[in-house]
Amino acid sequence: VRGRGCQLRLELASMEMQNVDFGVTTGGSSLTKTIRLVNRSQRAVDFALQDPKGDALREKGISWNPLTSMSLRPKESIPVDIFFAPQYRVAPFKLGLQAMCNLGQQVHLV
Repeated sequence: VRGRGCQLRLELASMEMQNVDFGVTTGGSSLTKTIRLVNRSQRAVDFALQDPKGDALREKGISWNPLTSMSLRPKESIPVDIFFAPQYRVAPFKLGLQAMCNLGQQVHLV
């Protein structure tokens, strides 16, 4: 029996995408930023994006697309749109977004 393991490498396309800053906006308006995820592993990765703190992002008016589970082949990339649509005044905040990968591995993205 032979085999070889490989490291999970689901990453942002560039380091500049680690900080998504929406700046200042008024309630009722929305802003969109796009980040790009890349699978730098040697095999396909199945994952879903999630809020590591439960509903903290949703409470601040943050959502993302795609919402469903995704699969990326090696060297494949996908754009992820992050939306900020506050309905009321929101104090400055810094929260994360992570990918929950197959086999239960968590990857911090933003």
